Amino acid sequence: MKDIVKLRVLNFIGCALFTAYGLMIDAWPVVVTNGFIACVNVYFLAKMQNEKKANRVETTA
Repeated sequence: MKDIVKLRVLNFIGCALFTAYGLMIDAWPVVVTNGFIACVNVYFLAKMQNEKKANRVETTA
């Protein structure tokens, strides 16, 4: 995929679904691993969003 944001969003959705699945079958390694990866995706998505906002402010100033 060329768009890293779409890739991270898709990966986050997959991780969230696997986390829910892990909770349903009481598989804690699945929950912890996918929950951690989901958090990493959210962190990088937020970081990219903040950088995008900062770039907009710099170009308008």
